[in-house]
Amino acid sequence: MEDEYASRLSQLRAWARAGDATAQYRLGEFFLEKENPLRDPRQALKLFRRSLAGGCVHASLAIGQIYLQGLLGKRSPAKGFQYVLKGAKAFDPKAFAPLGRLYWKGIGARENPREAFLWFSRAAEIHDSDAYYPLGKMCLLGEAGPPDPASALTWLLKARDADKGPPAETNRFLSRAYAYDFEVPESLDAYLPRMWEDMTWTFPEAALPIAQILLRDKNNPRFNPQKAKRVLKAAIKNSVTPAIRRLADFYAGPHASPKDRGKALALYKRGASLPSPCAQASFALYRIYSKGELGVKPDPKLALQHLQVAAQRRCLEAIFLLATLRDKGEGVRKSPRAAFQCLKTAAELGHVPAYFPLGEKYRRGQGTKENLKMAFFWTLKAAESGDERAYAPTARALWEGLGTEANPAEARRFEEKIPVENPRPAGGLFS
Repeated sequence: MEDEYASRLSQLRAWARAGDATAQYRLGEFFLEKENPLRDPRQALKLFRRSLAGGCVHASLAIGQIYLQGLLGKRSPAKGFQYVLKGAKAFDPKAFAPLGRLYWKGIGARENPREAFLWFSRAAEIHDSDAYYPLGKMCLLGEAGPPDPASALTWLLKARDADKGPPAETNRFLSRAYAYDFEVPESLDAYLPRMWEDMTWTFPEAALPIAQILLRDKNNPRFNPQKAKRVLKAAIKNSVTPAIRRLADFYAGPHASPKDRGKALALYKRGASLPSPCAQASFALYRIYSKGELGVKPDPKLALQHLQVAAQRRCLEAIFLLATLRDKGEGVRKSPRAAFQCLKTAAELGHVPAYFPLGEKYRRGQGTKENLKMAFFWTLKAAESGDERAYAPTARALWEGLGTEANPAEARRFEEKIPVENPRPAGGLFS
């Protein structure tokens, strides 16, 4: 065994003496191999430094790991962090996930969830499986923004497939992600076979995304409404509360019979009357009683009660609608401050339609003090989320430095997105 290592050492040294940065890096790796009887972290550090000076970006991460792991004796997190950061900024893809973890855990630098999420996302883009579990957990818990159960489920399923992350904790978070009542994106359709396995053996909550996929589109080869109905009924028997609302939606569909409409109404009422009411069921009842759907008479007072319950249970559509009603004084007392608070809550919870109106509230000082910095923040988020109303005001703010530093390059980027038929939308920010 020692002869084998000695032979490898001789070959690597001959290569490294020529001054090749990659060879020096490989030789440094050799001196860090755990089973190597010639293991020498100090010699490895010297070689990594030479390699880095010669332009090998991978050496920066290697040096950082030596300091972070304390291979020279005492750990040096701050120094290790700086080298990992240097490697990531030099576009070493191997450094993206480690840097994300350092920011996430606050090792060598202050905890910074947003930076952690950014670097984990870059790692995931190049299919680094080490980023999957942290991204899933961060999306589920809302550590770097509003909770995003769809993305959380995607990353957690990828993490489990790649055998990354603590198994027990991954399964616990998967259960929570399945239980969210969210709109399933088409990107999750590919995981349908795995979801079936999960629903059958481990997570009855997986019925929620499965049913949506089965009902998504008549032209979809997976379209199977009867199977979706059976899945939802089984989920209700297994105490998966959101399945009540999903089954009610099924019965309230456009081709529902009078008998089905009666079933839908009963299920909505059942979901809304639980000890922990289903927010979406309450919101559905608001719509039913405000418009007189499913054969019931319109009842504005009862409709408003259901809307308020839905908003209290953090139904984002309900919170946003309540902001509109408070703003206009329709059915409720007009209150600019209450309207602003509802918009702010909806926006902070990730409801994209609330971003631009909230920016307008800050810009005009309606329900709050005028704050151009916050106005720009929310208008920019709206623009980045694809809200066409926000492109022109964002561009203008970036040109003129209103609520932010002037940035002509970014201003041009948003100007290019402004629809030709509406070059500068009326009522935009700073107009």
